[in-house]
Amino acid sequence: MANVGNKWSLFGLDLTRSGKWLALGFHQLMYDHGAWLLQRFDPSIRVIRGGEALWYRADAPLGEGIAADEQTPFSAVALSADAVLLKTLHLPASAEEDLSDAMLLEVGLSSPFPDTDTRAAWRVVSRHENVIEVALAITSQAAIDDLLAEPRDSSDAGAPIPEVWAFDQHGIPISFAGYGGSERRSAYLRRLVNASSLVAAVWVSCVVAITLLAGATALRADRLDTTFQHVKSDAAAAARQRESLQLGPTRLSAIERAISERPNYQYC
Repeated sequence: MANVGNKWSLFGLDLTRSGKWLALGFHQLMYDHGAWLLQRFDPSIRVIRGGEALWYRADAPLGEGIAADEQTPFSAVALSADAVLLKTLHLPASAEEDLSDAMLLEVGLSSPFPDTDTRAAWRVVSRHENVIEVALAITSQAAIDDLLAEPRDSSDAGAPIPEVWAFDQHGIPISFAGYGGSERRSAYLRRLVNASSLVAAVWVSCVVAITLLAGATALRADRLDTTFQHVKSDAAAAARQRESLQLGPTRLSAIERAISERPNYQYC
């Protein structure tokens, strides 16, 4: 039985949790607060907070001089501080892979609302060595319904359902799942795919260009080698002819000496 229980263990690592590790790593890479990809490819969103319209991108307010996406269809509405119970939790970093279970337990213990009316959202806002800081927001379904029932700008007609946000004490937004957000995430992924396709196209073009250049260089080298072999052969033939010409006077002198040394029997 011990072998059955440990068959998914390798060098002391529980392989059954590898899927959670991969999912956690992917989430941190793509959606973590301050993620490089999120900061560069996340669409901007218009957030209504306290009657004021603010622009956000990558869950951070757009600074002055940074343009928002023109005519962005994405919007969010922020719950008032009175409608949200905020908590800050400090947990071991090892608990992050099971964060959902831990947060559901915390929500069950902390919510002042009935279970059927409780809605909660959370996010990791910072990491410090072996500790993570988690912001937890708890509200009621009634508060969300009242917020979504407020009159909206006529220009928002046909736009995706607004997201529902709460803000922690540091101003970091916490998004409640199930209220919009999927369209913005899809747009974010499309931007990533388009950028990746562009990078891949440039990479393929560079590879093709380098391949063509290498092929042209190799062809030119082959032609130069063939020409060199012809020149070498012609030079060898010219050298043989030169040697033959150089031997001509020597042979002629030898013939003349032989003739001069040979007795003339005609006068003998």
